[in-house]
Amino acid sequence: MAPHRLQTGRYGIDAVLADRYEIRSLIGQGGMAEVYEAVDRVLGRRVAIKVLRDVLAADRRAVARFRREARAVAALSHPNIVSIHDIGADGPTPFMVMELIPGESLSNVIWREAPLPVDRASRIGHAVAMALAFAHDAGIVHRDVKPANIVITTSGLVKVLDFGIARAIAWTPLTEGGSVQGTAEYVSPEQVSGLWLDGRSDIYSLGVVLHEMLAGAPPFRGDTAVAVAYRHLEEQPPPLRTLRPSVPPAFEALVMRCLAKERWSRYQSAAQLATDLRGLVPGSGEPDGPRRAPHGADPAAAPLDTPRLPVEPHPSRVARSASRRGRGWRAVVAATVLLAAMAGGAFLLFRLGSPARATGVGPPPLHPPSALQAGAGCDGFIKARVELRWLPSSSPLTDGYVVYRADSRTSPFKKIELLPGRLNASFVDRSLNTSATYRYLVRSTAGARQSAGAATALAETPFLCI
Repeated sequence: MAPHRLQTGRYGIDAVLADRYEIRSLIGQGGMAEVYEAVDRVLGRRVAIKVLRDVLAADRRAVARFRREARAVAALSHPNIVSIHDIGADGPTPFMVMELIPGESLSNVIWREAPLPVDRASRIGHAVAMALAFAHDAGIVHRDVKPANIVITTSGLVKVLDFGIARAIAWTPLTEGGSVQGTAEYVSPEQVSGLWLDGRSDIYSLGVVLHEMLAGAPPFRGDTAVAVAYRHLEEQPPPLRTLRPSVPPAFEALVMRCLAKERWSRYQSAAQLATDLRGLVPGSGEPDGPRRAPHGADPAAAPLDTPRLPVEPHPSRVARSASRRGRGWRAVVAATVLLAAMAGGAFLLFRLGSPARATGVGPPPLHPPSALQAGAGCDGFIKARVELRWLPSSSPLTDGYVVYRADSRTSPFKKIELLPGRLNASFVDRSLNTSATYRYLVRSTAGARQSAGAATALAETPFLCI
């Protein structure tokens, strides 16, 4: 985050927040917040301050989540995670005080130098995976892993920032309208589907970042965010070695495993991914990078030696232009196949084998819940509610359920709720109309998959509630 002047922000130079932080310059702007360089008058140090934009500051739920997530992330102490020093408020507007990082974002590095040398990409990916593993162990999912949230310091240290910020707006008007939480080029299939997220979503996003570092562009591009999100759900990423033949096969397999559509096909932990990335870092003896204790060992016994990235010459521009030219014909082929499928009256879900499916065995069956029951009752004055109960799915890979509702016997179903957990077996639908008939449908989920079958039930609300 090398300080540089941007257009005028909410606060001018020399403005003071909370009688403590003196603004020096605006160094970043985004859809959620503005970032300023400031001086802490109490401790006499330079800091970065992230201030929520007005549209979020006006939402009490967003503010409460912002503060809660900031407190959780502030407890993280890791050399590859940007430290949070303080949280506060300037009137109704909350802000977060972070360490000021001298350096630049990975997005700038990619824009200027991509494709990056393989060893440099592996070192950066390894450091980010270590940061994610540490946060996941603490129960924190990033939800917005992308090059703009990764900083390379002037000394070569890799830092990940904005942990939990995406969660802070998870249920605000910015996302309740059906838009995608996160940045479209880097979202996981389960984010697109609006499903419950765990650390494997971050692993998918890191796979996109690795692909971009090696190929010069994310695997999926489009004219709109919706088009990009659809491709994350339905299309397979192009093999890296068709874009850049010099990428080692092992590295290509690693990236493709990260980009598997189903969560169970990816790396199951960021620590496992970090171990494999460390093995790709060239060098003799024990590879560079942070070390984690083996599973079951005392984490305190494992020293964290943070990797520092050497200064490297700019790579050849020939490979970069070749990778860009190669994307055109692949898009034409994909479009042709999709049109052919539509002409045949079939909807094809592309599942071209990834390294995670080397055995050729398809995914295990995903069974729906069963014995759905719907009981209607009153929910206050002139409002009704319906309580749903079902028997959980018998599939061990089930990670939750999606609930659909139709507002009459003939109207179409609409998704109304996503419930995490295989053993979750109930849901209450509130603030419904009285004297109405509702139809319900519940499917099992496993990552981006939904069960083909579903449990269904009909509910008739009371004639009058007083």
